[in-house]
Amino acid sequence: MKYTNLNCEACGTVFREDDDVVVCPVCGAPHHRACWDQNGRCVHEAAHPGGYRWTAPAKAPDEAQAEQTANQRKPAVSEGETLENGEEIVICPHCGSRNYGNDAFCLRCGQSLHRDAPVYEPGRTYQRVDTDEETQSRYGRPNITDEMLQSFRRYGGLHPNSTLDGIPVCEYSDFVGGGSPGKIIRKISTMERYGKKVSFMIPAFLFGPIWFLSRKMRKEGWIVGLILILLALFSGLLQINDAYIEYTKKSLSLYTEVLEGDLSRTEFLDKISEYAEEFAQTRLPENARLRAAAGNVLYYLAVVGIPLYSGLFGLGVYRRKVKEEIHRIRSECGDMQSYQKMLIREGGTSAGGAVIGILIVLTAMACYAYVPLLITVLYF
Repeated sequence: MKYTNLNCEACGTVFREDDDVVVCPVCGAPHHRACWDQNGRCVHEAAHPGGYRWTAPAKAPDEAQAEQTANQRKPAVSEGETLENGEEIVICPHCGSRNYGNDAFCLRCGQSLHRDAPVYEPGRTYQRVDTDEETQSRYGRPNITDEMLQSFRRYGGLHPNSTLDGIPVCEYSDFVGGGSPGKIIRKISTMERYGKKVSFMIPAFLFGPIWFLSRKMRKEGWIVGLILILLALFSGLLQINDAYIEYTKKSLSLYTEVLEGDLSRTEFLDKISEYAEEFAQTRLPENARLRAAAGNVLYYLAVVGIPLYSGLFGLGVYRRKVKEEIHRIRSECGDMQSYQKMLIREGGTSAGGAVIGILIVLTAMACYAYVPLLITVLYF
């Protein structure tokens, strides 16, 4: 428990942050160490036999709310310190809270931190979207303006003229492109601020090679996709054994009888269930069990390992690509206009890449489900 702004039970003086506080082991009452040493005991010692327990005085609603608001959404470093990227902490001129120096808006009150903050539509009066004061105080959200929303969507809430990986954020945003480049920019800025190498990216986790290829990371997308296909293929092949071959033959025979009209739908369902239960209860030889276990390992690498790798390291891979590509484009362009056009053309997203990624995932699924079946039909 923090005792700052509470009173010493012995002398009544308010504790400061650097005070040495001693807590009574019986009732929990806080004392200055000097007061404790002077008295040699707790000031409430006489009340201990009666079960006395010290409790912190209740704060007035306004005081409690002010403390809660003051501690909300502050940067995790102290004033005067700098982050890994050399970024300094600045004080908001409107509410006095600490903020990241590269941010365009205060994390607490939502006001501009810079006199030259971007104006997206000159002359327009921006209306507040969230004006419910009770809701704002309860959840600690600032008043959200259209300007803030646009800034976070496009620049991740950073000032466009600040730098990210040594690149102006406005240029970074042009290259990232898409409907809301600010989401990626904000995550990368957090990685740079604290020197992180890993940042979890949900779209990369969910879509794997589809995400890589849609972000024009062709080499990385094809590598991840090829590994996924190979894992699925070998996982399926390792499941082939005598029991699987027998089950497949019986199942195909049932399908043939249904197509020829010799077997009703009810009879088919009963038979296929019987064969499936028989297959599940079959005791495999030692070598077949080992192959099946290896196949299961490969299967989980495909359905768990690849998504985890993509989710954890995909953004870092993309970050390196952005830096390399922007520096390459700079070296090839002789004027700002062509440079900006090339940033937008070379960056952004690719619908064709997403389609190829989908085909890769479908191919992996087919390798696992149908290649063993095809091999069984053709060779056994």
